[in-house]
Amino acid sequence: MGEQQVKEGNQPQEMRKHGTRDEALTSLVATMARRQHEGQPVHTWPLAEVSEEEMGRASYLTVEEIMTTDLFTVHQDEPLELVANLMDWNRVRHVPVEDEQGRLVGLLSVFEVLRRLEQNAMQGQAEPVAVSQVMQRQPLVILPDTPTLAAIAMMRRNKVDCLLIVKEGRLIGLLTERDFIHVAARLLEQRAKTAPPLSDAANV
Repeated sequence: MGEQQVKEGNQPQEMRKHGTRDEALTSLVATMARRQHEGQPVHTWPLAEVSEEEMGRASYLTVEEIMTTDLFTVHQDEPLELVANLMDWNRVRHVPVEDEQGRLVGLLSVFEVLRRLEQNAMQGQAEPVAVSQVMQRQPLVILPDTPTLAAIAMMRRNKVDCLLIVKEGRLIGLLTERDFIHVAARLLEQRAKTAPPLSDAANV
């Protein structure tokens, strides 16, 4: 078991021989997700291998391949001013809100926080405001296997810049415009690797 863990831990480094760290991690996550769907026990999984061609065409077909999983959450009864400071320290624009049982109950955006704090300052309101008074109570949620294009269409249709990913009733990820920027950057990097040098292109 220890040897298997060591090998798995070295997979991104081995896979980086064919691409960047982001490409290697994206390919590894996609492979793990595919094997989970197949229902095979983890101990039977072979080491992930990827060719340079496969690395260059990372699919990004489902949101679980690009979503943010390092989540920062707050409780609905916490004071808004404290949460505003936490959002600033953690450099996040969206914060999922959970109840005491860890169930998703809302979503808080930096724009709503700033708007409410500005209103309180203009009105001279000194009483603390709870997160529950400002949060979105019915945020849009999707499953991890939702096609990426479907998620983009949903965001455009509803004019939102954040979706929450839920599996079996539990929050597992967050999808924002920033994640799509990261994907676009990776795709442009892949395109740049295969594009001819500028001098050659000018001679065509």
